[in-house]
This record gives sequence, structure tokens and C-alpha cells, in this order.
Amino acid sequence: MNNLSLKTNASSDAWSGPCTDSRIVGWFIATILTNGFGVVSNFIVLLALIVYKPLRRSSSSLLIIHCIVIDLYATAIAVPIDTIPLYLGPTWPLPPTFCKYQGLYLYITYAASQYASAVLAFHRLTAVICPLKFKIFTKRSAIVIMILTPWVISAIINIFPTAEVGLKVVPFKTYGLGGCTFALTPNTTIPKPFLLYTTASYYIPTFFMGICYSTVLLKTQREIRLKGQTASVALRRRFEISRTLFVSFLWLCASVYPINLVASFASRRFAADLSLMLFLRWLSTSFGCMNPIFFWTTSKLFQAGIGTVMKCQWFRRLRKGNITMPCSVTISKARDPDRLTFSKY
Repeated sequence: MNNLSLKTNASSDAWSGPCTDSRIVGWFIATILTNGFGVVSNFIVLLALIVYKPLRRSSSSLLIIHCIVIDLYATAIAVPIDTIPLYLGPTWPLPPTFCKYQGLYLYITYAASQYASAVLAFHRLTAVICPLKFKIFTKRSAIVIMILTPWVISAIINIFPTAEVGLKVVPFKTYGLGGCTFALTPNTTIPKPFLLYTTASYYIPTFFMGICYSTVLLKTQREIRLKGQTASVALRRRFEISRTLFVSFLWLCASVYPINLVASFASRRFAADLSLMLFLRWLSTSFGCMNPIFFWTTSKLFQAGIGTVMKCQWFRRLRKGNITMPCSVTISKARDPDRLTFSKY
């Protein structure tokens, strides 16, 4: 996401060309290449979740798909919209409302991604601590609510900078960069509005995720140790998927925390160091791009699913009519949250 900076320079009416600073050019190329990789890799993971039966049968498959779709949108659309104007420079003519409404068409994606992941973590937690009542959370209505909730929360958060309450989004012209950035509204009485914004957008959902995944992993691992060789395949599968999502959570914290912490507590240093600013920007936009790597390296299920996609086995089965796309889920008689039957009804 763009970051707090109060420096601005006057710009001319004619476009003077893109930025020529080697650091900016290098950052731009790295960001575009990273997100290009993210588009391809997220699309492959999305296909794996849809066509590979063991992944498709997970109780959380639709919520994981929701998170992947957000990452795919961020890497293909949101990050380029956020990045390209910065490279084009401060004299590139932007539409009058391009910056003002970025919260509602751009930043909303970033916050929604955090809360979608938090909802997914909550879903995994309820499967572990309330297995007998978990069927409620697999109904179509419940899944729809859990998909919509992150967007509602994110929209509420981003209404404030759009309405210029505490923060506003303005053209960013420091260091010859274009695009938009957050700035304090004049005479605001809200203490540390940027910290409040990042707390609502990032710190609260990630803190909740950490609690949920830690509980799920500890409880599931304890069950596996107690049952030993008799532990079911579904129980081991639940642990593997939860472990993969926990690693994704750790990467999320490592990628988005630094830029928000530095911009909140060391804003002067952040605004004065272009190299630091560009590196932290690249790191924050690389979360969704690198996520598929952790899915591949930490889960045999995802390795098998991605292998199926890469070998085009799913396409041959689709042509034969052997793949049914999930529309709703029903929990099995054993009430095992990671062994589900999918149905069109």
C-alpha cells in the first residue's frame, strides 16, 4: 500500500517522462516481475483448489479460493494501478478523483485480504473446537456471509480516508514519484490517524489470525500424537492445510508489518530514505505473489494439486465430464470437518 509522506513538489502541466532514478527503475521492474509471477502462480493454485479432489473436499476450500481470488486481483490489477503511476512521475496527468477514491477501489482490496484470511482462520478454528456444530458454518448462507464480511469491514475502514476524516489520499510527488499517498487532513484532532488506520486494516485481523492458527495447530498436533498411527487421514490433512495457512500468515506479517510500523513510528526516516521506502513498498506488495511458493513447499496436498494442473490431467478429466465444480458443501456423517461431500444443490 502507499505510505504516509507530507513532502510535495510543484508539477508542470506537460508530462516530462517517467522516473529515471536507477533505484526507482529497479524497484518498478522488480515489482512488475514479481506480480507477473504472482498472477501466474495464483492462477495455478486457484485451478488446483478447484480441480484437485482432496483440496476441493476441504471444508475451507471456498474460503481459501476467496483468498486466492483476492490475491489474484491484487497482483493483476490493484498493485499495477498503485505502482505504474508512481513510475510515470509527478507530471503524469491523473484523473481529478484518482487519488481521492483510491480507498474504495484499491486499498479496500488490501484490507479485505487481511479480513478474508482472518475469517478463514476462524473457520478452521471452529472446525477444531466445535466439531459437532461445525455443520452450521458449512451451509451456503454461512459461506456467503463469511465471504461478504471482509468486504463490508474493509469498506467501512476506507470510508474515512475517502471522506478525509483524519487521513486523505493525495498526489505523491516526493523524489520525482507520481501516484498517490496518504497525508494528514488539515487541523485533524484525531491522534495518530495513520496508526489507527493500519491497526484496523492490518494489526487487528493478523492478531486474530495468530490466535486462531496457533490454537488449531496445537490442538490438532496433540490429537495426532495421542492417536499415533490410528490418526485419521482427514485429521492429518487438517493439520497439513492449517500448517500451510499458518506459514502464509507468518509471511503476511513479515511482508506488511515493516512498512506500516516504519511509516507509523519513524515517518521522518521513512520519508527521507528513498531506498528504504522502495524496498518496503516492494515487500508489502509481494505478499500475494509469494504466497503460492509457501503453498507448494509446505503441503503435499498442494504439491499434488499443482502437479495435476501442470500435467493438464484436470483438463482431460473435464472434457470427459469427470470433474464436478463445487457449489455447496455438506459435512459427512462422521462430522469430520475436512471430509466433505460437494453437491450442486
